[in-house]
Amino acid sequence: MYLRTILLLLLGFSSWQLSAQFEIRGQVKDNTNQSLPFANVLLYADDAEEAETGMASDEDGNFNFNDLKAGTYKIEVSFLGFETYTSDPIQVDNNTPSFSLNITLEQEMLDE
Repeated sequence: MYLRTILLLLLGFSSWQLSAQFEIRGQVKDNTNQSLPFANVLLYADDAEEAETGMASDEDGNFNFNDLKAGTYKIEVSFLGFETYTSDPIQVDNNTPSFSLNITLEQEMLDE
């Protein structure tokens, strides 16, 4: 009976670990430190060419991708009149369950 209880606890813990959820969040600002509301924010698996999901930053420039599986991701942020930003690979796992980014977009220079 004691062995059965331990076995059930171990199975329950391992299934909890497998279903653990992770997040990547951040804020988008311009080079004058002003928030950029409604910037396009895309989430890519590290080796994927197509985005897994995307969202617009809120009115304060914040975004949050939650309920992610453990893995490596990239964030791409774009906003009209600014250069597109692509992050370095971001690893989320049991050691880093939550990752926060502060992204500054640079204004795009127009050719004359």
